Amino acid sequence: EGEQAEWMQKILSEFENPTNSGLPSFFKGSKIKLAQYHGPIYTSIKQGSQHDEEVIEKGLKYFTPLFDKYNVKIAFENHSHSFKRSKPIKNGIIDEEGTYYLGEGSWGVSKLGKVIIPKNTDLHETTSQGFSIWGLKIDSTNTI
Repeated sequence: EGEQAEWMQKILSEFENPTNSGLPSFFKGSKIKLAQYHGPIYTSIKQGSQHDEEVIEKGLKYFTPLFDKYNVKIAFENHSHSFKRSKPIKNGIIDEEGTYYLGEGSWGVSKLGKVIIPKNTDLHETTSQGFSIWGLKIDSTNTI
């Protein structure tokens, strides 16, 4: 919220016109936008604390609209020690032009609890409690 959302708005908008932006030169010409952050917005595990619920609420309010506006392709979410891959989501619904939410930080850590999808079960492609690591391949047409 606040400063962080303003910063994200600024950075994502600079991708729209990178020649006139303050982005480092290695970002110039980038076609695919990825985000990574700690607290999951579209979590696959029931969150147990008020803080976790606030993270979800603020993420939906401040950050997913920016992901939608600037076509962020993948958001790497963490914290819950589970594996999940969402369907593409835009404006809170499945949309082929939306963002894939991947996560949630299960590389060699203990499991926090039973995988429970507390809401929006139709938005997740798969969930599990297994260990995971992500690998991405981006081809010459910028397809992931």
